[in-house]
Amino acid sequence: MRVEVPRGGGWHEVARTPATLPLQRDLRALRASLAADDFRATWTGTFLAARSGLHEFNVASDDGSRVWIDDTLVVDNSGRHARQWRSGIVTLAAGPHIVRIEYEQWGGDAHLETWLRQPGGLSQRLDAVRRQFAPGPVTRVERAARTLRGWLPWVAVSAGCAAYGALLLAAGLALFRRIERRAGVPPATWRLALALAFAVMPIATGLLWGLPADADGWAPDELTPARLVEAGEQRFVAPWTSIYPPLQFFVLSPLTLAVNWLAIADGWSAATYPGSYVLHAAMRVCSVLMAVGVLGWLYLLVRLHGTAAQGIAAVVAGASCSTLLYYGKTANVDVPYLYWVLCACVCVAAVARRWSAPLVVTGAVAGACAIGTKDQAAGFLLLMPIWLVVIRWRDLARHGHARPWLRTLRDPVWWQATAAAAVTLAVIYLVPLDWTSVPRHLESARRATYAPMVPGTPLGQVRLLLIELELLTFMLGIPLAGATVGGLVWMRTHLPGLAAAIGVPILSYVVLFLPVIRYTYDRFLLGVALLLACAAGPFCLWVWHQRRWRPVVLTLGTLGALYTAGHALSVNALMARDSRYAVEVTLAERAAQRRELVGLISPRTYLPRVDLVPVVDLEATVADVEEWSPDVLVFNRAWLNRFQPADAEGHALRQAVEDGSLGFRRLATWQSSLPWWAFQARPGHLGRYSRLGLTNLDKANPQLELWVR
Repeated sequence: MRVEVPRGGGWHEVARTPATLPLQRDLRALRASLAADDFRATWTGTFLAARSGLHEFNVASDDGSRVWIDDTLVVDNSGRHARQWRSGIVTLAAGPHIVRIEYEQWGGDAHLETWLRQPGGLSQRLDAVRRQFAPGPVTRVERAARTLRGWLPWVAVSAGCAAYGALLLAAGLALFRRIERRAGVPPATWRLALALAFAVMPIATGLLWGLPADADGWAPDELTPARLVEAGEQRFVAPWTSIYPPLQFFVLSPLTLAVNWLAIADGWSAATYPGSYVLHAAMRVCSVLMAVGVLGWLYLLVRLHGTAAQGIAAVVAGASCSTLLYYGKTANVDVPYLYWVLCACVCVAAVARRWSAPLVVTGAVAGACAIGTKDQAAGFLLLMPIWLVVIRWRDLARHGHARPWLRTLRDPVWWQATAAAAVTLAVIYLVPLDWTSVPRHLESARRATYAPMVPGTPLGQVRLLLIELELLTFMLGIPLAGATVGGLVWMRTHLPGLAAAIGVPILSYVVLFLPVIRYTYDRFLLGVALLLACAAGPFCLWVWHQRRWRPVVLTLGTLGALYTAGHALSVNALMARDSRYAVEVTLAERAAQRRELVGLISPRTYLPRVDLVPVVDLEATVADVEEWSPDVLVFNRAWLNRFQPADAEGHALRQAVEDGSLGFRRLATWQSSLPWWAFQARPGHLGRYSRLGLTNLDKANPQLELWVR
């Protein structure tokens, strides 16, 4: 870095320093070493672009600064001024480029802060990407070494996350085998592994949807690395709180610790460590693994009362639920809590087949883990204790014990299971460290409770039940929903034990829980849909084997299977063709041509990632739009349409935008077209459930609009 001071109307070089980059800490040291308050520092070197595409440089300086790339001025922040930001965008090919960064200081505060956003990444300080910079020209050997060194953080984090994922998979498999042995069921064969491998493919497809995320990502209510880091920094005790219980935070926290340790060992700050992007994807991989576990529990639930083929049929039916495909690839808590709920259901079903006190305790611990992951899990478990008492009484009566009711009530297994569940919940909530954790969480969850969607009258409850039936058809598709109805009737004579095993948690949830909260939408019914898959899958297999109906079964079965596949895979089509990808390209192209302030009127979850452009998050009011006066407005049409006359400010903004009184005109509207086989994603079909607020599938491929002055 060349250092100059003003002398005789020009600049005179006084020093050269070996700084690898012009960083703020080097600037402070430089100023302290100079006698003069006025100076100029120029750093010249090589930047190794990892990928071809748009690169954005953002510079905040006091006083002037400029950034040159290959002798082209990219950022001009020159002059005498207080700290101010300037940015510039340049298209670079992968490989080395000559960089020159100039800084001028004219007394007062000295400040220089430079950020870089590369294709497919987030904005990072130069010290976070310092290994892509080198003073002076670089040789081919140095270029290769630096490229490999740049990939090391990604490889290290990926390896750590993969190892942890393998550990979770091994733990889940060990629990599955333990319950399988306790229940006296023949071990699952390679056929189950093959079925799960095929089932996981559509679940894992689209795993990187909306990544890297610039805020909370595109999946509503998703756990993000930022939320994990915040929880870890506060050690999961006061003042930390969340609308969700902490168990899934604990499950994912080792991933965050791994990134922090690697960052420290590699000399980086955790917030800017390049491999941090992998963390969000790894969190989603954990959901994929737990979705596989959910399907494994469905198999075992059916296998306890039927054949292995019927269990695999249940796996196929469960994997055909579009809502599972959506939440199985996001870091929400919905699939993890259902993993524990179904584990508890399997334990109870195994106890009904052959009494086992250890399985009762295991089921109690699994139920506590379910509640410790998401509170609404309790809805599936309300009737479980009563059902266990009935099972124990039947077992004692069958073996000829005198006074079976009295012996049932005195059985020590009840207090053992209760104590195990209580201790598990106390550990999950860290009660010994912070006794206020439970009331704080309950208060946080109470504030986030949805308003009832129907009145508490008998007519309102009937309406809620009809909504639930319609939603289940929406989630499973018409053929599979029809097979579910047939399966429920068929099970009463062919698999009565299975009918009770899935009937108790479904009745508990639908009859005792949902009527109390008087609210539902697709992910609230995901557990019900998966339990019903235990009826639909075996029934379809039974129908398939009926020889006298062979021609009809072949025709209707093939058509139904194709429709169900298209219906389920609609989720992947929505994610792959999400309209936000196209909007991001358009905004980046406009940013390369002109400097515009982009105003966002919808929450970031519903909008494209906008790191490459200057943006402002606007409140849904006319006054805020007029105050900031953006050049471009971007909003989600479905979100803006929520503002009705009852919401005066929001509705006034909606009208002012649409009638042009704010001075904007619509430039473009995006909503990607989908393949013909994406039956669930048809605009008329999906739009109906979106308008009623009954699904989150509309959060993929939303209708976005861009308005300009």
